[in-house]
Amino acid sequence: MSYLLGGIAGLVYGGIMGVIKYLILWRNIATTDVQITMGALYARFGISFAISFAVLLVVFLFRKMLPFDFFATLLATAIGLTLSSKLVPLKDLSGRVKE
Repeated sequence: MSYLLGGIAGLVYGGIMGVIKYLILWRNIATTDVQITMGALYARFGISFAISFAVLLVVFLFRKMLPFDFFATLLATAIGLTLSSKLVPLKDLSGRVKE
């Protein structure tokens, strides 16, 4: 039961943080037809990676305080981050990237 609760909590936490990450970094690019440079795009990818790392680091740092299994929570958080980034609507950016 501890694995199940940890998995559900991780999915919820990872999903919420993934949607917040999308709203902060990608929403204005995905919803408008603005041109973006390669440097700005790579900077956003780097910031996205840092946010994902920080979310997983928070789970790691609070592992002793979690009332359920740590590994299930960590794995589910990573899955929630990944699924939220795949499920949010992103237009194809390849036609709008300036060299």
